[in-house]
Amino acid sequence: APADMDLPFDRYSWVTTHNAFTSNGFVPNQSQTIAQQLEHGVRAFMLDLHYDNARVRLCHNRCTGSSSMPLADLLNETILPFLEQNPDVVLTLQLDDFTERRQLIADLDRAPNLVGTTFDPFSWSTPAWPTYADIVQSGQRILIFSLNRDQSGVLMTRGGAVTIMPSEDFTVENYWSLGTAPLW
Repeated sequence: APADMDLPFDRYSWVTTHNAFTSNGFVPNQSQTIAQQLEHGVRAFMLDLHYDNARVRLCHNRCTGSSSMPLADLLNETILPFLEQNPDVVLTLQLDDFTERRQLIADLDRAPNLVGTTFDPFSWSTPAWPTYADIVQSGQRILIFSLNRDQSGVLMTRGGAVTIMPSEDFTVENYWSLGTAPLW
């Protein structure tokens, strides 16, 4: 948690990992698993979602091998236990979602403890973002954004509502390219 938890949430910036889930495979983007990244202070994760083998999986372009973990497994085995052990932490998931809404809901059905933990911006009566402390106190400690507007809104799972916000309405991202580097 930040030292000062009384600022509006949009005043903070976080270390965010791109293709956070690819710590193994042919061309890994990260040298650590998401669990290791969490332990080292990463609080925001960019995740690519694809439908493969009857599940919504974390994969980059194609789902192959052990790196294509189902989304619900990541939530149940890593994200939710970490939040349970760290009650002052707020996490952000940025989804690059290539699934259909019904597929995403079906996988979220497998993570019933996610219900009640996702941030719903429309449940707040504040003129701006609530403070970090307010978000922690509310229990809505997972902010989920999607680059696919069709996947945003309140998704009704068997356990209840999960809120996903459209990225373009709520986030600003720095341009990621470092330019071209000469190969000599």
